[in-house]
Amino acid sequence: MEEGKGRSESDPNRRVNGTSFSINDPENQRAKKLWTVDNVKAMRFKSLSAAKSFYRLYAAATGFEVEKQGSVWGENDMVVMRRWVCNRGGFCKKKKNLEKAKHSIRADCPAAFCVSLGYASRRWLVREFVAEHTHELGFKLCPQIYQPIEVEDYLTSLKDDSSTSYRSYITIDDAEAAISYLTEKKDSEPRLFYEVNYVNASLARIFFADSMAQLDCSCFGDVVAVYRTNSSDLHFVILFSLNHHHQTTILGCAILSDETVEAYTWMFRKFLDLMQGCMPLSIVTDGNKALGEAIKSVLPESRHRLCTWHLEKIASSIVDNPSFLADFKVLMLDFLSLNDFELKWKAMVENYKLSENPWILEMYRKRHEWAETYLRGHFWAGLRSTKVCQVLDGNLSRLSLHKLKINQVLSLYDSVVMKIRINEGKADYDSKYSKFTPSTPLVKMEKQAFDIFTRESYQRFLSEMQMEMFLVALEIDYDDSPCRKYILAKIDHEDLVYEVMFNPCGLTIECSCLKFETFGFPCSHIFHVLKSEGFKDVPHNLMHQRWTKSAKSTAQFWRNYLPPVSVDVVAGVMSYGRVVCSSSPMLYLGTQSEEAFKIVSSCFVKLKGELDRQDNSVLDVQDNKDTSSSSDWKIEQSGLWDYINYPYFEYVRTILAMY
Repeated sequence: MEEGKGRSESDPNRRVNGTSFSINDPENQRAKKLWTVDNVKAMRFKSLSAAKSFYRLYAAATGFEVEKQGSVWGENDMVVMRRWVCNRGGFCKKKKNLEKAKHSIRADCPAAFCVSLGYASRRWLVREFVAEHTHELGFKLCPQIYQPIEVEDYLTSLKDDSSTSYRSYITIDDAEAAISYLTEKKDSEPRLFYEVNYVNASLARIFFADSMAQLDCSCFGDVVAVYRTNSSDLHFVILFSLNHHHQTTILGCAILSDETVEAYTWMFRKFLDLMQGCMPLSIVTDGNKALGEAIKSVLPESRHRLCTWHLEKIASSIVDNPSFLADFKVLMLDFLSLNDFELKWKAMVENYKLSENPWILEMYRKRHEWAETYLRGHFWAGLRSTKVCQVLDGNLSRLSLHKLKINQVLSLYDSVVMKIRINEGKADYDSKYSKFTPSTPLVKMEKQAFDIFTRESYQRFLSEMQMEMFLVALEIDYDDSPCRKYILAKIDHEDLVYEVMFNPCGLTIECSCLKFETFGFPCSHIFHVLKSEGFKDVPHNLMHQRWTKSAKSTAQFWRNYLPPVSVDVVAGVMSYGRVVCSSSPMLYLGTQSEEAFKIVSSCFVKLKGELDRQDNSVLDVQDNKDTSSSSDWKIEQSGLWDYINYPYFEYVRTILAMY
């Protein structure tokens, strides 16, 4: 048989990211039954990009990531063969230099997909397909990560047609459409939190946060930043923080018709309701006066910080001299003594003749809100700028928000947030499956941190640990008390000293640099004392829960709504929110044409029937089980939703992947 003729041209086809392949089961069986080795090897593709799209979709639905391994080039510099592999294939070479050693997720995985161009048919034929993996697949680890929806393609399609088709499907009044959108969203996601406010019988303010944002509030709401972007007469305000991977995570969003103190006061009150009355420890803003007044009124216990990026931008416009900006950044970012700060400030003002400058005078009055000298020792989680949220604003601004209605902005916002959460899921996967490679002599201590912290947090932990070898103890003070005081300095920099107090009774360590109190990671000075005192492990009081792999597993939020449940059940509830969010682009696309509507409707009818059949079988089994068992997936939700059965999500994923 000629290669590639495993199926005829008359076979029924489905479209997957532009790729045609045969679906022999009219009842839409699970995709894994379709993607057998024999079926895949029988496929033919019209283009190389179509083959790539298929394998990317297969990888997303199965639970791994793809990377290109190599290509073969023919005449006229044209690719005639290409091979893709699982990103966990191969081994990581051992580094002789421990300091340069990196941690790898390589697991010698053989999974591969290779296509070549058939010269007779001019179709791309499958030369090799290896489906086996040597590692646990990502969907089993974190099913909400691997979605069949291409977010970037979806956003691109909206951007290319933002003023036409995206706007044409809304025909009712803007305010009514927005309320309708949120109401319908709450029907599918009962835990959605949203509030609206009317002024003079007109919709003026909206605040909302989905179930995942509420979970993130409980985990990372201790430090909050406020990012503002304008859309003609609308003001889009995003409340965000940094998660345990040091990525942007969205806590809530508001759409305001004005930027008055009253508007921001209303927004923060709703955010406080979302936080169940718990004020954040710290909050970062761009210095908007109305925003600052609202914070003083609603969040008086929160420490306020001005965005460093905005201050740099203003400072560069005050004096057209790069050296001034450099001097100002030293005052803003370096941890100086109070005396050094005053001396450097005075010298800067005199050098650039700024003693009468209004902005300089105002900045000195507000120095407690922007200078590291005054902010150090308060927990900021490394967040000192609102600019990090521009990854979200960039997607929104490129779509010409002033041309969109409020409900369209809400839908677009959901899509972009989904992209952020997929990135978080991938970071979860990388953190679990990275392999440990020692980088310092403190191997046991380093391994402990590697097992507990996320990958990005571990790198920051490791950076401080590596700096420890450059320190020397100038003096160790043993007095009558059980505490010991270490005087440390860097080699060849003995003029700059740090004091570390160690109490062996309570295993408490405090350093004058205040890095642990500010960032949540032990400093190099603390590591030096731990090594000197003979510690093999880092005390748990120096392991900030916020930066660990289990940061979300121990969230306090769920305890206010659910009875005690296992971590696996909490993971299932978290997946519910992400599945709801990920399906919204498909629902939108299903309204763009009659044919698309029929496809989506048919898909959901079949899906609903299958889920009902599975639900009945699961409930029959559960009737014979102890309801207190930790393996019981049935969760009573007091009317929020009936049941969440975690195994269903795999079926949702495979059905959606077929379209």
